[in-house]
Amino acid sequence: MYTTLNLVIQTCIIAFGTLAAATPATNNDHSLRLPRTLNADEMIHFDSKGHVEVVPRSDYLNYTGGVPIARPEQLYANFTVDVEEETNTEHKIEKRCKKQTVFTMKPAQTYVNWDVPMSGVVLAPPNSPASVSINEGFHIQNSLSSPPSLAINQIKQFMKLTFGISYSKSWTSSYKTGYTFSVPAGKFGVVVINPLTTRHSGYVDMGCIGQAKRTEFFGESYQPKAYSNMEWVEGLIGLCVGDTYPLHKCFGEGTL
Repeated sequence: MYTTLNLVIQTCIIAFGTLAAATPATNNDHSLRLPRTLNADEMIHFDSKGHVEVVPRSDYLNYTGGVPIARPEQLYANFTVDVEEETNTEHKIEKRCKKQTVFTMKPAQTYVNWDVPMSGVVLAPPNSPASVSINEGFHIQNSLSSPPSLAINQIKQFMKLTFGISYSKSWTSSYKTGYTFSVPAGKFGVVVINPLTTRHSGYVDMGCIGQAKRTEFFGESYQPKAYSNMEWVEGLIGLCVGDTYPLHKCFGEGTL
């Protein structure tokens, strides 16, 4: 469900490499020839070599390899919590067994995640546009979801050793970029990132064979990218615009 209101304008900036505009110009740096204020029909592509180009918004899928927007079922957890029944353990002799921890993983998924703000929401004056850019102090973090369980530490350790993912890893925007976005007169607007996200999911069985307790889990992780002096994540950076506040997300459900 990715309904975008007719009154919402989405501008996406695909940022896959180093932000050339914030670095000293070189002979191959075309950033100085790019407009610093973008309109609703433009986006900027940063490739892995630091090249920058303005491309039509309608072409952005060509630069993401066709990676889709996340579906709601990929983001909303629906875990089943086991309720232990009381049993009469009087005079019960339990056989000793070797406890095991077994992980079963589902196929990994990659998608473009929903809007994450990188600026405050601004309201343009009724008769003139307003400018908005990336601000300091906005935060994004790898995340792990599971029902309450003693297995959470084992899950974190397994994901770290197997996939190199730390679910305590976070990034914070640290400066204002030179690029700005034009919010049309009378509209609300906010800079957002739609991070490229990898989803690992599965379940872990802990305990004796035949008596193990199963815990489901899923985690979302991001790929770090350096934009000049700012450590951030790979994804689509753009402008979401609408008529009301709270502002409805342009990609995804909920408000900003």
